[in-house]
Amino acid sequence: MIHIAHRGCIERENTIQGIIDAFNHFPYVEIDVRYNTKRQLVLCHDREKRNLENELLEDLLKHDEPMHLMIDIKAFGIESAIQLGNDIVQMIVRYPKHTYELCSFNEYCVQEMIRFRKENKLTMFHIGVISSGVSIGMFNDLSIDFVSFNYDIIHEEIVDRLRKQNIKVYAWVCNDEMIKKDMEYKYKIDGIIYDYHSGLNLI
Repeated sequence: MIHIAHRGCIERENTIQGIIDAFNHFPYVEIDVRYNTKRQLVLCHDREKRNLENELLEDLLKHDEPMHLMIDIKAFGIESAIQLGNDIVQMIVRYPKHTYELCSFNEYCVQEMIRFRKENKLTMFHIGVISSGVSIGMFNDLSIDFVSFNYDIIHEEIVDRLRKQNIKVYAWVCNDEMIKKDMEYKYKIDGIIYDYHSGLNLI
């Protein structure tokens, strides 16, 4: 099971330096990317802060060392979400030294990334859905590689069903030690996402 550093809304989390620091302790780091009002791809969790000197995704991708990045794409609406998914994929293919797990709550964004990957026969990144709820068969029509769930809805039936579809299961945000152990030993999921910043104990 992989451990992924969650770069949520805590100060410095979605900064390039904060992300690089997290790689000193974690093999994977989760980041948030959205448009600012200039339609630039920026590192930003909260919409209200999207123009407060946010750093550019591309500046992070120019980093010399290879990185394993899970990108939470903050997409909204339909046309904007489709364009954002397209822009993200077109950018990351220019930086193939990194590995990517791309995901979003927005189905239009996810569908656009799936379309782009299939039409261009790309293999350098995985695509997933972020979900805080689940219904029977809700992922049957999506060619996704993983689902990232809110940890408190995970149970054996979900994990077993997705495994049969060769879909990996991740859980967020697993900050409690008992929750981490349940995810790893009881449900045996593929990865957990939890907050990391200086002073937080690692397991």
